[in-house]
Amino acid sequence: MFSAREGSVFATCSKWVGNFSVGMGLKFIYREIYDTVFAVGAGADIGIIYQMEEYSFGAVIKDITTSPIFWEGGTNHIPPSYQLGIGFNKKLGEVPVLMEINLIQDEYGFNNHVGIEFGINEWLKLRGGFINNQITTGCGIRKIPFSIDYALSIHPDLMMSHRVSLLYKL
Repeated sequence: MFSAREGSVFATCSKWVGNFSVGMGLKFIYREIYDTVFAVGAGADIGIIYQMEEYSFGAVIKDITTSPIFWEGGTNHIPPSYQLGIGFNKKLGEVPVLMEINLIQDEYGFNNHVGIEFGINEWLKLRGGFINNQITTGCGIRKIPFSIDYALSIHPDLMMSHRVSLLYKL
């Protein structure tokens, strides 16, 4: 048994041009294993979204800079990964529903994410889905300019993974 933690801080920006949104993000990464091994690193991502009525299509290149991670004994790099996705927004009665499918190619091969999000009200979202057939669930609370997201993933080897993100929108 051991513990591992990873944290990151993102700075992102995007701009809508017609039906397209183009964006980029910079990230700063902190990793800790066994409470004794530490690493820091940085990287960049780029992406584009095309919005067409109820549908959206997106593409992302993560770690386009082959993000370096600096450990005490050396440096390793995160190779780029590529993601394509499609989303569909619809209302079921008064409830907004977002359904998404994402295909990801990274150093581990091809992965898929399938998910659904229900808008309970203007500030609360409930989510569920699968990452490579592993169940995920979560929720998001958005009260402009802040939002908090929580996700729980059940992994066959790691048991449960928790993710919490905080966002401040300028």
